[in-house]
Amino acid sequence: MTMDWGDTVALLLLISPLIIVLLALVIGAIALAFAAGAGILAGIMNLITRPIQSILWVVKWLLLIAASFAALWGFIWLFFPGHRLHGGLILAGAVLAGFTSASCEVGRDWLKRKAIERAQHRQVRRELKQAARQHEDTVE
Repeated sequence: MTMDWGDTVALLLLISPLIIVLLALVIGAIALAFAAGAGILAGIMNLITRPIQSILWVVKWLLLIAASFAALWGFIWLFFPGHRLHGGLILAGAVLAGFTSASCEVGRDWLKRKAIERAQHRQVRRELKQAARQHEDTVE
């Protein structure tokens, strides 16, 4: 069976939205990888002052890189009839990596709040000690 120009144009019109979607997914995954690389560098530079928060920061961005490429790879595998299960499993892994990345961010925020609370408690203790010293000086 031969294809004429009309069939070719119709086929290209049917395929072109899929190509645009796949191209957008590839560009998005690459852009997210570059942004995540910058986030990783920021986390490594901050490693000296806050090691646990920085490690969580780096792990979060690494998981986002892995999740973005796994989602792209799983989405591509869904188009192959014999490998749809593999594609679904890869997409499930990407979702799991995304949730794990979010939990790293939640843990990092919790650590940051605890550090702020500790700093506030130290400040209150300092102020109380200073007030006690001033009171002792006025009593004597």
